[in-house]
Amino acid sequence: MWSVVREKAGLDRSVRLYEAARHSFASQIINSGVSVYSVSHLLGHSNIKTTEKYLHSDLEKLKIDISNLSLEEKVTKLAKEKNVDNSQI
Repeated sequence: MWSVVREKAGLDRSVRLYEAARHSFASQIINSGVSVYSVSHLLGHSNIKTTEKYLHSDLEKLKIDISNLSLEEKVTKLAKEKNVDNSQI
């Protein structure tokens, strides 16, 4: 199958489509939130270190993750839960 795809795309035999597709799939599902341990199991890896090469966070996801860790945001949320006015913080 891969040789047919490679031929129709006009790609050289050195292009490893299976590996590229597998890498892309693993990277995308990790970035969508699937745990690296689940992906490791799906790919049949016996060592988690093998799967870690697929950990590529895109910049936007990284920004979101960092903002979710914002101390100011957590303090504000806690203040609202405790009915504390922000000016008292």
